[in-house]
Formats: sequence, structure tokens, C-alpha cells
Amino acid sequence: MNRRIRRIGKIPINMSLQFFIVLTLAAVAGVFASAVSVLATGAVIRARVENTEYIEENIRNRVEEFQQYVTINELSTKNIEQVSEWVHNEGNVILAISCEGNVIYDSTDFRFHIMENNSNDDIYNIYRVRFTDREAEVALYELIETKYYAMANIISLFVGLAVFLIICITFVRKKVKYITLLDREVNMLEGGDLEYKLTVKGRDELSYLAKSIDDMRISILNKQKEEETEQMAKHKLVTTMSHDLRTPLTVLIGLLEIIDGKKYKDEKELGEYITKAKNKSYRIKELSDKIFEYFFAFDIKESALKKEVFETEVINTMIEDYVFSLSEKGYDTENRLNVFEKKTEIDINLFSRVIDNIFSNIIKYADKEKAVVIENMIENDFLKMTFSNHILPKAYKEESTNIGLEVCMNIIKQHNGSFEYTEEDGVFTAVIKIPLCR
Repeated sequence: MNRRIRRIGKIPINMSLQFFIVLTLAAVAGVFASAVSVLATGAVIRARVENTEYIEENIRNRVEEFQQYVTINELSTKNIEQVSEWVHNEGNVILAISCEGNVIYDSTDFRFHIMENNSNDDIYNIYRVRFTDREAEVALYELIETKYYAMANIISLFVGLAVFLIICITFVRKKVKYITLLDREVNMLEGGDLEYKLTVKGRDELSYLAKSIDDMRISILNKQKEEETEQMAKHKLVTTMSHDLRTPLTVLIGLLEIIDGKKYKDEKELGEYITKAKNKSYRIKELSDKIFEYFFAFDIKESALKKEVFETEVINTMIEDYVFSLSEKGYDTENRLNVFEKKTEIDINLFSRVIDNIFSNIIKYADKEKAVVIENMIENDFLKMTFSNHILPKAYKEESTNIGLEVCMNIIKQHNGSFEYTEEDGVFTAVIKIPLCR
């Protein structure tokens, strides 16, 4: 992976660096284990070679082996080449042979130490070996320490290599096990179980991959939930609007049937029926317009917005125009708008629609006897605007479908902000939050 790893909790370590660290640690551990093995076997070897009885016993055994070799091969004291071959094959043996005081064979300068300088306290004794022609005196010394140290070196090499391989294989096995786990979990996701959370552990490319897949899973899951919410909202809209449309439409059909059947008393009553039919037609048109407005706002995507950077004062001016209109219509208002030297990025046309829907809602459902309160403030890099009004008594207000508020919510959502509304204790409150430019 060439691109940089995204930070996952702690500082990430790529797998190349991990492998280098593991190989280095494995090599150090292998060398250490090998050194410990050398020290341990060295202690055992020293204990062996310092044991006089063991050395004497070992030399006697080797002399017996030499005697068997001489006997089996019927060697005489003149067959020096065969004797030299035996010494060569044994490898770690030093041998000297003498007859009647004359050295007839010497694999090294051994005779100077054994034959000529032999003393009573020397642990290397002289043995007699029977050849085919006569007996000879044999001095034999086996380089036990050299043989054992050679074996110890081989053992320590294998110990160090084993430790190195165990550490490396353990690391690779751990990675392979994690890859196998991810493969199994991805297969579960492919099977449609998007609720299953992927295992994210470690700080390398595999962790990054697992985190990316899990983020994609969450994104798909959220998208599905949003689609389900949208479908439910659309279903609710269709259900609500079909009910709202059916009532005025039924009345309209009834009025038209009366007019068509001339079931009215006089021209005055006919005029009343026509007026009622027109009012119901306007109501049906209003509901139809709301449906189109809702679906228009519902299909808006952030990428389709025509955003521009504006001073927040532009929004204040927009709101103040509507506040003036409310005052003209007899509503009591409390304008608590503050001036901030801040900027925000909005689609001015869609944002105007949000403000228009809010004030249309106020005109329809607000109680003129109570003040409509409009205020703003800066809250965590957001411009927060609050609209609050008392609601008309139920007997005097129109039934609301909340379509306009749903439109506002979707438009503000596409501006990366939030729109919330509540109705508590007869007070309706709408709150808009939009991000400020940094």
C-alpha cells in the first residue's frame, strides 16, 4: 500500500516495518538463545572433561576398539598405513605406538608428552595392543572436548535457528489468522448481515483495510436506514395527503352534483355553492402544491445546491422583512436578532423557502394575542436561529400536515445543519442551526 495509513487510535506501523522489527528481534533472540545454549553445553562439557575417571574409561574403550580393529584386519606392526587410516577415520584420536622403546608410529608429536615424558601421576597410561607379529605399547588420547564442542556448536546453531523460526512463524501465523478472520467476516457481510461489526485490531495496513471496510459497512447501513426512513416518510405523506385530499374533494364533488342537478333554490344559493366549490378547489390546489414542494425538497442533494458565501446579516435582513409583514398583519413580535460579523455558505433561494415556510406556519397557527419571539446566537461554530410562538386554540386553527416543516428539515440537512421543531404547553418552537465559515 503506497498511500499513507490513516491514523487508527495510536500511531500506525506499516507491515514492512513490523516485519523488519520482528526479523530483528527474532535474530537477536536467536543469537541470545544460541549463546545461552553454548554456555550451558560448555558447562556440561567442562564437567565431563574434568572428570578423570570418565576420561580414563573413555580411553580404555577406544584402545579396545583399536585392538578389535587390529585383530579383525590382522594387522602387524608394519601395517602403519592401516593404523593411520583408523586414526584418520576416528578424527579426534591421537595415537603413538612403540616397540621395544622405538616409536614406530606417531600421529603427532604425542610421544614427547606421553612416551618420553610419561610420569606416574599422568592420567594418560600406556596400553599394550597385540598385533599379528608382536605386542606393542600404545599411548592413546581422544580429543573429547573438541568433539563435544563441535556437537555443542551444532546444537546451539539449531537452538538459535529454532527460536528465530518460532518467532517469525508465530508473527506470520498471527497475520494469516487475522486475514482468515477478515475473509470470514467479509463473507458474512456479502451474505447481507450488515449489522456484523468487523474485527479491527493492530495498527497496520490490515487494520486500515478492516476499518475502511467497516466504515463502508456503516455507511451502507446508514444509507439503507435513510432510505427506509424516506420510504416511511413518503408512505406517511401519501397516507396523510390522500386523507386530506379526499375530504375537500368529496365535498367538491357533492357541490358540483348539486349544481349540475340544479338542486338549489335560487341564484343566491347557487352562488353560495359555487363559492364553496371554488374554496374547496383552492384547498385541493394548495395541498397539491405542498405535495410537489415536498417531493422537490426531498430529492434535493447537497451536490445540487448553489451555495454562496453570505454575511449572516443577509439572513437577518431576510427575517426582518417577514417580521415587518407579521406586524402589518397584527401579530405581536419580539425581534431579538443580533448582528455577528460572521459568514455562512448557503443556497439563498432554498434558504429563503425555509424562512418562508416558517413564517407561513406562524401566520396560520400563531395566536395573535401572544408575542412571536425570534432570536439568534452563535453556538459551537453554528448560527442558531430560534422561532417561537403560542399556538391558536384548537377550534380556530387549521389541521396541519407538517409538510412544510419536513421540507425545511430536508433543506437544512443538505446545508450540513439541523432543523428541529417542538410543540410543548401550547408553544411551538422551531430551531435552525447552520455551520459558519471558518
